[in-house]
Amino acid sequence: MGLRFYRRFPVLPGVRVNLGTRGASVSFGHRGAWYTVGTHGRRTATLGWPGSGLRYTTTASGGQRPGVPAAPSAMASLIWLLGIGLVIWMLVHAAR
Repeated sequence: MGLRFYRRFPVLPGVRVNLGTRGASVSFGHRGAWYTVGTHGRRTATLGWPGSGLRYTTTASGGQRPGVPAAPSAMASLIWLLGIGLVIWMLVHAAR
């Protein structure tokens, strides 16, 4: 395993700029659910249960050739993640 370097800067509530040796990215979200867009076109959606160590991540790589449509599975995964996040949010707030 190689040595890695990155730095994360909060810009606004729910928005972070991530800088690393291979590029930069911007993350949107809150604790437990994040959507990240990188400079090379890579998009990552992450949904987790804070404090449990459980998380699900799906990634759609960038760099598509012109004329080739993006895979619909990335959008379907994002919609699924948002749905699960909504259910978790409702469960957490219903317990209060």
